Amino acid sequence: MKDKDKIKKLEMLIEQGNSDAMNNLACMYQLGNGISQNYEKAKELYERAIALNNASAMNNLAYMYEHGNGVLQDHYKAIKLYERAIALNNASAMCNLANMYRYGEGVPQNYQKAKE
Repeated sequence: MKDKDKIKKLEMLIEQGNSDAMNNLACMYQLGNGISQNYEKAKELYERAIALNNASAMNNLAYMYEHGNGVLQDHYKAIKLYERAIALNNASAMCNLANMYRYGEGVPQNYQKAKE
């Protein structure tokens, strides 16, 4: 499927309230994959998906906050979003939060917490 067709399909699904489509289009905007990079639109779509309890969107927005990609770097917001995603069993969020503790990024380095 061509990028334009994929985007149109995602937009149609978003109109129907599909949080996975919101997350997928947000990823495309965040990375500039098949569409012009636009962090503001990515953040907006992630937030809409998060309002629908989408754990992947929580993880992806947390990553933006952790690294300051298109948003002001905010480790506190990143940790809170990772924790919400972890509560929904998102494995990527588990790894990302563990790495923050492992390397002491925005939190005191804590190997024990990283293992948990």
